[in-house]
Amino acid sequence: MQIQSPRKVYYQDNDFFVETQEFENCLFLHCIVSNWKPSVLKRMYSEFAILLEYAEKNNKILGTISPNPNFVRLFGGREVASFIHNDNINYKVIIWEWTQSP
Repeated sequence: MQIQSPRKVYYQDNDFFVETQEFENCLFLHCIVSNWKPSVLKRMYSEFAILLEYAEKNNKILGTISPNPNFVRLFGGREVASFIHNDNINYKVIIWEWTQSP
């Protein structure tokens, strides 16, 4: 049996929140947007850039699973897999990765 690490609130305001969950060399994102508008997307980009920097500095693969891959692609991720869950919704596995310098 594998035990999942708890989710940690990374960022939260009245418009969106982001939680992270670490497992081995992976950092998983969980995000809910409650108030969609361009200014919220701009804040999300800013917070995401900080999180990407953290993941790269700590050699973590950043990933998420989403039923809305078009939204996730706004942040530059790459689709690596897909699956249909019990709710008959097609989910996409998206990752952000980097190569290590020699």
